[in-house]
Amino acid sequence: MGYAVLCAEGYETIDEVVLAQPGDLFLLGVRTLEGFGVMVDNVGHRVVAVITTAAPI
Repeated sequence: MGYAVLCAEGYETIDEVVLAQPGDLFLLGVRTLEGFGVMVDNVGHRVVAVITTAAPI
């Protein structure tokens, strides 16, 4: 385990990552995507911003 700075489509975040061996599958987890505040656009092959709303207190 370690930390990584992740950058994509103008977004940047720091997250914990699991380091793998060469040949292992690549996986970007849901937790990392939520940290970015983005979702995956499978058609456009990119990440896009997700608009979130805060719950009233």
